[in-house]
Amino acid sequence: MRVDRNTFLNRTSRSRMAIALAALTAVAIAPTQATADPSDADTDPDEPPITADGLLDDVLRRFPRDPLDIHGEMVVRKRRGVELSRVTFNMEVDWGADPARFRYRVLDDEGDVRRELLLQLRPGGRPEVTRGTGEEMALDSVIESTDLTWADLSLSFLWWRGGRIVGTDQAKGRDCYLVDVPAPAWGVDSTGYSRVRLWVDQSLHMLLRADGFDENGKHVRSLWVRSLKKTEGRWMIKDMEVQGYPSIHRTRLRIHSVRVATQEVSALTPPATLCRRSGRSLRPTTGGRRGSPLRICSSELRTSLPVS
Repeated sequence: MRVDRNTFLNRTSRSRMAIALAALTAVAIAPTQATADPSDADTDPDEPPITADGLLDDVLRRFPRDPLDIHGEMVVRKRRGVELSRVTFNMEVDWGADPARFRYRVLDDEGDVRRELLLQLRPGGRPEVTRGTGEEMALDSVIESTDLTWADLSLSFLWWRGGRIVGTDQAKGRDCYLVDVPAPAWGVDSTGYSRVRLWVDQSLHMLLRADGFDENGKHVRSLWVRSLKKTEGRWMIKDMEVQGYPSIHRTRLRIHSVRVATQEVSALTPPATLCRRSGRSLRPTTGGRRGSPLRICSSELRTSLPVS
């Protein structure tokens, strides 16, 4: 069959137009199909890979698991650096216990106990102040002439739950999650805070800063971690500063020595628990204060860990 020249050109032109139209349609549809991928639509690059509660659980897991005997001091200075007072303290801490147990002692110049607070903490639970000597104390009580309360010294807000990660920021030049944690129903009365904002290191999952706010939303206290100490592969705070508002002075807390409390069993933790962790058996001995008997783990030594 013969096809004249005009018919052939018309058919060729229509074929080229069809091919071009198909190509344009494919280009237009391709990005639409890509954005419709549900896996892409559900991904938020700014969303943190962990919840606030999960993050705080991990912060607690970073602390040493063995019971520790810690000695240090709190130095109170005016804004221009003039020293006002020093407070010596001793802490027996057991982050690995359930509940976590803490004994805080404020010492006088002779090393005798002036004030004592025994505290137990569980995530989401109400703190238990099981024993104190001297004057009656609450967690929101200021320690001597310092800027710290017992709530600050124990970092009890790390056991609060129901917070949320509200963004990111930097502290000490490190990238941090910003975590807002509301006080539990009992929290305002016992700690003086209605909420606390925390700066948690994104890499180490350690607290670097905390700001406390009262029930009127007023900023009442800030805490900055100046340095961390790694003990037996785990982190703990070595040096921190606390300032109350309105600002009159600032308090610096320094840890001078840390030792593993394994020989003289603390009243915080039953002896059987200590020995079970170390895989050793109990045996009685003597040599405690005023000749009182001690029960220690056999072949256990107390190790001194100097803090540089």
